[in-house]
Amino acid sequence: MKLLKPFSSITLVLASCCAAACTPIPDAHWAHTPQRVKERFDSVDSVELVTVIKARQVKKRNPPGRAYNVEQATFRVERVFKGRSRPGDTLVLTAYSMCAVSVVNKPAWMIDGRTLKPAVLPKQWLIYRDSNADTEITESDYTMPIDRASYDLPILANLALAHQREDGARPATPPRASR
Repeated sequence: MKLLKPFSSITLVLASCCAAACTPIPDAHWAHTPQRVKERFDSVDSVELVTVIKARQVKKRNPPGRAYNVEQATFRVERVFKGRSRPGDTLVLTAYSMCAVSVVNKPAWMIDGRTLKPAVLPKQWLIYRDSNADTEITESDYTMPIDRASYDLPILANLALAHQREDGARPATPPRASR
């Protein structure tokens, strides 16, 4: 019985760690406040407005010997609020976890409230990321379709100007003209 107790404790710890990986994000995290936008801006080294060029399924092998399909999304950078990217650059993000969602909503993760069918997502996304770390599209306020990110845009423009003045960094780029 003494061996069973440590084993069950380890099992509970492992289960809680795994369960926490994709748990729902608290409501406060989604708050539309200038402070929350600034927290996101300050916590990353790159903030970009991007447009989906293509999304495709690719095979991922992890661990070796096991393959599964993940989405690889290619974006064109339209506007840079922070970071080294330039408008016109290409950004490729490949899903790496079970928490990833599709930029084209296939498989569906967002439902249209009126029709109760899979929602058609906009092509433009706002992405907060660290350029030296893996980034994937998740249901969070760090990777948002433009219709969810509209609150952030005017605040980001002001934060980008302030960041440029403080850092002597390159100015935030204006939006690209539509094609």
